[in-house]
Amino acid sequence: MRAVEVNQNWTVTNDHSRDRCARAVIISNDAKGCFDRIAHVVAILALRRLGIPRPVILSMIITIQQMQHYTRTAFGESEQSCGPNPSGPPPQRLIQGNGAAPAAWSAITAILVDCMKGEGYGCEAWAPISQRAMALVCFGFVDDTDLILKNDDPGVMSADLIDEAQLELSMWEGLISATGGALAPERSDWHLVEVGPDGKYISKAKQPGSLFLHNKGWPETLERLEVMEAHKTLGIWSRPDGLMTDEVNALKSKALKWVDAVQTKHINPTEAWYSINHTIMKTIEYPLAATSISKKDMQDIMCPILQAALPKAPVQKHSPRKLVYGALMSEGFGVYDPSASQVIERVHSIIWHSFQDSPSNDLHAQNMELVQ
Repeated sequence: MRAVEVNQNWTVTNDHSRDRCARAVIISNDAKGCFDRIAHVVAILALRRLGIPRPVILSMIITIQQMQHYTRTAFGESEQSCGPNPSGPPPQRLIQGNGAAPAAWSAITAILVDCMKGEGYGCEAWAPISQRAMALVCFGFVDDTDLILKNDDPGVMSADLIDEAQLELSMWEGLISATGGALAPERSDWHLVEVGPDGKYISKAKQPGSLFLHNKGWPETLERLEVMEAHKTLGIWSRPDGLMTDEVNALKSKALKWVDAVQTKHINPTEAWYSINHTIMKTIEYPLAATSISKKDMQDIMCPILQAALPKAPVQKHSPRKLVYGALMSEGFGVYDPSASQVIERVHSIIWHSFQDSPSNDLHAQNMELVQ
C-alpha cells in the first residue's frame, strides 16, 4: 500500500463519519526514532512468529550489536566512535538503512494492532446493503499512526468517547513502549468530530476535553485541533470536515516556489519539459488519490506553473489547455492534467482494492452503499 492510500483511508473514514453523523475521535501520533528504538528481543519474537529462521535473524542482530559506529560529516569521520560495550548490555535498535527494518517494524505493529483489537478498541461498522462487517483500529505507515474511535449510538456522550479514547491512547503508548519505542507529544494531536442539532460541528469550547501521553513519567497534554483545522499526515494536509483549503494552499505555495526557481535559472527546452513533468508535476500528483480538489482550484495551482515553464520550452504560454494536456499520440504536449489524474487515481484505488480483503475495500464499499 502506498503512503497516499493511507491518507485516503483517513479521508474516507471521515466521509463515513459525516454520512452517519457519528461521533469520532481521531488521534494522530508519531513514534520517536521508530527503527532506532526497537528492542532486539521484540524483533526476534515478531520475526520468528512469521516463520523466519532463527539463524537468519541472529545473523542480523549479532552484526548490529557488534558494529562500531562513527559520525561522518563534510569535515571527515569522527575520531571517537560508539560500539559494543563488553561490560554493559549490547546496543539495541535495527538502525536506519537496514533493509530488514521496515519488515521487522511491520511484524511488530501487526502484533500491537491485534492486541488493540483483543481489547475491543477501534470502531465497528456494517455496510447498509451488503451487510459486510468491518472492524478498524488504526491507519499506520511506518512511524505515523492514526487511532480511530467512532460511535454512532446517540446514547454515547462525547465525554464518554473521550474517556475511552484516553484508555485507547494509553494502551497504544504502553504497547509502543514495550517494543523499546515512545510516542512524540510534539508531533501528535487529535480531533473530536461531533455534529450538533443545528447540523454544524461542535467546537472545543462547547465540548471541552483533553488527552495526554504518560511520556515516561513526564505527562504531556496533546494538542486538540478543531474540526476545521488541518493535520498534515504523510505529506498531505487533511481535515475532518472534508474541505481541501489547506492542501490547495500548500500546493500553491510549492508551485510558486518552483516557479521562482525556474524563472531565475537559464534552462534549455529539454530541461524545461523534464522539469515540468518530473519535478513539480510529481509533487502535485502525489496527493491526488486522497484529495477532492475542484477544477477551479486545480487551474489556480497550474496557472503560474504553465505561465513560467511553457515559454522556456519554448511554447506559447497561452496555448489552449486541451492542447497542453493532450496526449503526445494525439499531437498534444503531453503534460498531465491533474484534474483528470485525480479522478483516475481515485477510481484506480477503488478498483484495485475491490479485489482484496482489506480495510480500504470495506471503507470504499460502505461509503458507496451509504450514498445509494
